[in-house]
Parts: sequence; structure tokens; C-alpha cells
Amino acid sequence: MAAAHRQTRQPDQRHLEALAGFFHVSPAYFFDDRPEEIVAELALLEALRDAGVRNMALRAVELSPEALDTVSDVIETIARREAARGKPSP
Repeated sequence: MAAAHRQTRQPDQRHLEALAGFFHVSPAYFFDDRPEEIVAELALLEALRDAGVRNMALRAVELSPEALDTVSDVIETIARREAARGKPSP
């Protein structure tokens, strides 16, 4: 019987590897039971849809580790100030 007519359809390893490659994740991603990590990854992907965030991320790729630490510190400082003023986090 053809695979399309079977009662249960499950992707084979080749399909999972293709999906994982498309989404830039490990094939284990589809089996891991870590909802909090998945939610965090989805939030990151949503943030990267924002053109400004994406532009900053692309520019950051060229920075040294020390410069990235500095940028991270500045962002954290700004986020704390905004939180203190009652501005919601994205």
C-alpha cells in the first residue's frame, strides 16, 4: 500500500533532517520536551522579524567578542531603565 494511504503517517529521518535544515535547528528539536526553551526561541524569531532588530543583529556579527559584551551591557542598561519607567518589554 502506498505511504499516502496508510493510517499513520510519520516523517522519516530524511524529512526530519530537511525540516531541521530549513528551520536551522537540530532534528532533536522536534522531539525535545522543553517548552520554555521553545517559547524563548520563538520569541527570538519573532523579534528578528522586526527590521530594526534584524539590522542590529546582522551588524553585530562583525563585532569582536569584547564589543558584543559592551553592546549587551548597554542594551541591558536601557532595558532596566525602561522597566523602571514602566515601559513593557517586547
